[in-house]
Amino acid sequence: KYFVLIYSLPFILLIGLRYWKFTSYEEIKEKVKDFSKTTKIIADILVISYTIISFFGLLILSLYVGSLKNTF
Repeated sequence: KYFVLIYSLPFILLIGLRYWKFTSYEEIKEKVKDFSKTTKIIADILVISYTIISFFGLLILSLYVGSLKNTF
């Protein structure tokens, strides 16, 4: 029970930081408005690659841990 709380604490802090720093998507849009075109493209590529890597990484990790726990 405490392991899950300690494990999820960084995620809770990061989500809280997002709501304390930026309260709406309009504020984020205003901050990004001054970026150059190449910076926006690089940021978009990084966000998309981070999302894909995170999704498949967690999927592979869950399959691996599940296979360790459910050996017949």
